Amino acid sequence: MGKRKIRLQDVAERAGVSVSTVSLVLNDKAVQGNVRISDRTIQKVIRTALSMGYLQRGTVGLIVPWLWPSVEIPLIEGITQVFREAHYNLAMGVTTNRRLEMELEELRAMDNKGFDSVILQPGYELLETPDLLRENFKNWKRVVVVNQFPTRDFPYVTIDHEACGYVATQHLVGQGHRQIVCARGDVGDQVRILDARVAGYERAMIEANLAPVVTRLRETEIEVGSGVTAVYCCRVNGATDFLGRCIDRAVNVPQDISIIGIADDREKQVARPRMCTVDIRARDMGFLAAEMVMELIDGKSVESVVLKPRLIKRDSVRTV
Repeated sequence: MGKRKIRLQDVAERAGVSVSTVSLVLNDKAVQGNVRISDRTIQKVIRTALSMGYLQRGTVGLIVPWLWPSVEIPLIEGITQVFREAHYNLAMGVTTNRRLEMELEELRAMDNKGFDSVILQPGYELLETPDLLRENFKNWKRVVVVNQFPTRDFPYVTIDHEACGYVATQHLVGQGHRQIVCARGDVGDQVRILDARVAGYERAMIEANLAPVVTRLRETEIEVGSGVTAVYCCRVNGATDFLGRCIDRAVNVPQDISIIGIADDREKQVARPRMCTVDIRARDMGFLAAEMVMELIDGKSVESVVLKPRLIKRDSVRTV
């Protein structure tokens, strides 16, 4: 004999309320018109329905290249904040290192399991060949891209990467710095994002009638030339790596050299001096992406979002 199907009446009995109350809550009519059901009762009915398997919300997949504490961890926190309250499930695959074959493998696995949607931080190859995504995930119209360049093929939430470099450099210029080096680093899997941040740095320098100086050396290898008073580090871990380099060489920060980085994480907060940085708002990206997904699942249209970066002033930048 098969398992008996759970009825509305079963949920009502378990929750200790009327069938009409359960119906109003689960049909989102608990606070409409003359009906006023308390938040406590609403949450009780929803918890009961979920625990009994009566209420089934969607399952959303998350595909990310890695798990950096300054990007993906707050991104996930933003997503789960929304999904926890909306009773959606989030399932993450293995990290892909931005390898196309791994991204497609994760998409196929999520498609086979009937996932309703995917939040995806893709590599450039998949972003530029959207047909591959469409071929491997049937609900591709419900895909939301995060933390990449704007695309015409899918809704997205991202940060203005060029603005990140511009905001960081403007802050240094505003503090009186004139010889500012941009530490781009040499990381092949982030070429376009790093180039955009460098472009923002160069724009701010040219506007201030200053000469841009960009190095591709790793932050742990940089030798600061005479007269340089500040370094803008484009990579997520660049600022703390360069701070370590300065400590090893007995260079005082910010007395001898000022440092500003990109993205915010605990390392930048607990380092001494505390690191000035430009927040890429990863948690906000996750929050907005999750809201977009739910709208798409409900058959609604969404607008893509490009967030403005936020300057976080701390102790690693001084006025000269």
